[in-house]
Amino acid sequence: MDFKGAKFATRSFIYDFYNLFLKTPDANTFRVELTNVPSDIKAMQGAVSRKQIRVNVIPSQSQEVAFKDVNDLLDYFNTLFYNPKIYD
Repeated sequence: MDFKGAKFATRSFIYDFYNLFLKTPDANTFRVELTNVPSDIKAMQGAVSRKQIRVNVIPSQSQEVAFKDVNDLLDYFNTLFYNPKIYD
């Protein structure tokens, strides 16, 4: 991708561009090469790449809970958070 003439790029553009094309280059069926990248856009790309969050999946130990309606959900929340010593 040739950035010749590019004067500005939003952080959201750089974020999406990074995640779609640069973060996992082996996932693409093509090779992405950047040319004529202005220094401020290069700096933003560097900042975006350093701020990527690594997600750790933690297996849940809790049971799945289903509700028939909103009132059922609210009743369930009341059992979790209601403490008579605080509210009475």
